[in-house]
Amino acid sequence: MPAKEKQLKTSSQRRECTNDRERTKNNDHPKKTFTSLSSTRVLSQHRHSAGLTSGESMAIVATPSAYLVEIGLRNHTMNSLKTWLAIIFGIAFLRIGLLHFTQPEPFDAIIPPYLPFPRFWTLASGILEILLGLGLMLPKMRQRAALCMALLLVLMYPANLNMWVHDIPFGQTRFETRGHIVRLLIQIILILGCLWISRRRKGARAQARDAET
Repeated sequence: MPAKEKQLKTSSQRRECTNDRERTKNNDHPKKTFTSLSSTRVLSQHRHSAGLTSGESMAIVATPSAYLVEIGLRNHTMNSLKTWLAIIFGIAFLRIGLLHFTQPEPFDAIIPPYLPFPRFWTLASGILEILLGLGLMLPKMRQRAALCMALLLVLMYPANLNMWVHDIPFGQTRFETRGHIVRLLIQIILILGCLWISRRRKGARAQARDAET
């Protein structure tokens, strides 16, 4: 009989333990439910106080990521345009630089008279145009090469101005005033294009931060 009484006591104790556990679980569940409900109510109150619908609030949450994606696509497009423009400029300057060696006489004729040894300046400018033209086609050197090319175009324009003022023919071609104006506009476009290529673009997140400020 004592053994049976002990077994009954242990079984009753186990039942009491399980009942206590179930009570604690039941007591915790309403707290969690109350917390989730209260957070939902707070969010809805903020939304209604701002006069927003549920769709508009979701749009606000999705706007930053969509804006970052839009900036990323825009940066990709601009980088592609820069790449193609740099390659076109590079090929053009490479060809012109080679003409300084294969046909140097027209370039010698337009060197300003205050610079001695015209052939030296013709060959020197040809070497710079070849090197910077190659640099424009190489991604790692593109930005520095573009900046140096813009500076070189500014420094070389006195030769074109000398040809304009003194009506010097370039080879067998003699330009009128309209032709010199067109050459000047082309020179300005080349300078601006090289400066644009030399600019570094910010990342999408940096542009988003700048837009917010």
